[in-house]
Parts: sequence; C-alpha cells; structure tokens
Amino acid sequence: ACWNCHVPTADRGAFCSHCNVIQPPEPRAKPNYFEVLSLRPEYEIDLDTLRANYRKMAKKIHPDRFPREQEREYSHARSALLNEARTVLEDDVERARHLLAMEGIESEEDAERVVFEDFEFLSEVLELREEIDNTDSSNVEKLTSLLKKAQARLNEEASRVKDAFRSDRLEEAKDITQRMVYLHKIVNVLKGKL
Repeated sequence: ACWNCHVPTADRGAFCSHCNVIQPPEPRAKPNYFEVLSLRPEYEIDLDTLRANYRKMAKKIHPDRFPREQEREYSHARSALLNEARTVLEDDVERARHLLAMEGIESEEDAERVVFEDFEFLSEVLELREEIDNTDSSNVEKLTSLLKKAQARLNEEASRVKDAFRSDRLEEAKDITQRMVYLHKIVNVLKGKL
C-alpha cells in the first residue's frame, strides 16, 4: 500500500498509481536491475536505451523535486538503486552475473568463491599475469599490447556468453562468465598501469 494515500498498489513502481507520490524501493535482498531501468531481463541490451531510461528516471526521482522530508528520503534511496542498476547493467560481466543470480544459478557473491576447473584457461591467465608482472610500468607499448590482447579475449568470451544466454544454456553461461571475471580483472589491472 502507498505510504501516503494507503491505497493498495499492485505494481512496484517508483510512484503510487493513485496519488503519484514517490514510493520507497522494495525491501528485497537483490533487486531486479532490469526492472529498475524498464528493460527486459536479457544479456543483450541496448546501452543507449539503458542510458535514456536512466536519465528519464533520474529526472523524475531527483531529491530536489520533493518538498517533504519523507519523499526526499525515498528519492535518495531510489536514486541509489537507480545508480546501482545502471552500473551493473552497463558492465558486461556484472550484467551476466546479475542474470545468473536472477535465475538462481549462482549469487553474485558466490561467483568469487567458485572452484574453477578450466585448467587450460587458468594456465592462460597465469601466463598473461606473469607477462604483466614482468613488464616494466614504463613500457607503455608492451602494456598497451597486453591490454589489447586481454580485451580481445574478454570480447571473445562476451560473444560466447551472448550466444549461451540467447540459447538458454545457463550452465555454460555461468562457466563463460567465470572466465570473463578473470579477464575483466586483468583488463582493469592493465588499465591501472597505463
């Protein structure tokens, strides 16, 4: 029910459909970020649409629009949720992890503790990490080359995970996502060195 007019509401939108007053976010452990940004829950999303939906909602729920303290409090909570949704869904790896968590395949926290048994891939990652560690930070050309190599591998896995999600092969998507997590970390390490 709406906190303002007390009319029962069926939807979980940001505003009451009866009195149009901002509502608090649903007290869920893990929100559906696709729902927050009015997107269909799928791996392949249009980032321009995501950003347009984000801007539209950000304007509607901005705290400066609300005179009452309770409304501003809900607006701040909704804004934080909106920012979190954008951050997760703009990132290929985090979006994949969120989709898997929504399907009950793994929680986003569990993904960090999974025993990964793709030894060929782990060997490839270790060799790449060793090459990074043995490259002097002033060797921008070599670091740039390594970044391109890691980014290309990440893009390759992102293409594979798209296909897995599209074909509803969620266990395969989980394995690919785990590889993406490793590669994403390497890309970030390299970006930090450049």
